[in-house]
Amino acid sequence: MTIYRSTINFRTGTANHNFTEGSSRYIFEGVIDELCKEIKQANVVFGDVMSVTSKKVISALEGLDSCQLVLNKKSYGKHHLYSRIRCLYTPRNILYNLEEAIDDGSWDDDLESIRYCGSLDESEPALMHNKIIVLAKIDPRNFRLDPYAVWSGSCNFSFNASRSFENAIITYNRKVAVQYYKEYKQILARSESIKNLNSFYNPQWVNN
Repeated sequence: MTIYRSTINFRTGTANHNFTEGSSRYIFEGVIDELCKEIKQANVVFGDVMSVTSKKVISALEGLDSCQLVLNKKSYGKHHLYSRIRCLYTPRNILYNLEEAIDDGSWDDDLESIRYCGSLDESEPALMHNKIIVLAKIDPRNFRLDPYAVWSGSCNFSFNASRSFENAIITYNRKVAVQYYKEYKQILARSESIKNLNSFYNPQWVNN
């Protein structure tokens, strides 16, 4: 059997069933465009994402004051796409109150905007398959982070996601956003720098 890459936009002609209920928006149509709108309204974004290849999403991330994402390690070959995304925080800023985190001497180093989690070994599971970002503002009175919303859904942040049947939920609730931020910190503690990428699962700030 020969498998061809589809050039079909599967969403052509479909109805728009996006809707809002309570503090959440539910998105089926224009997922990537809606994601970009949300990113542009934030000051800071943190997240755990399988992969990021959409030019629109990368451009939106480049416009942020700060961004830190943990991607699945198997997407490391696209690292050159992220050179203009900046992170203004250090590991200490983010991990200081994570009880299981270990200070390996790099807590005050610059934190890369893109880090990786998982394994390149096909015998090991992917380990990180999330598509989650936490949107935050910076309080101008004290410069503290204020997470206010969470984006989660089915799609990788790719061009194909804009042509496929996907869904996303964005919840504008600080309590929910804070819990997702805590989950993000656990994954960040288990991530690796592109500079020291290992074929196997090799977290930097927690014990293996």
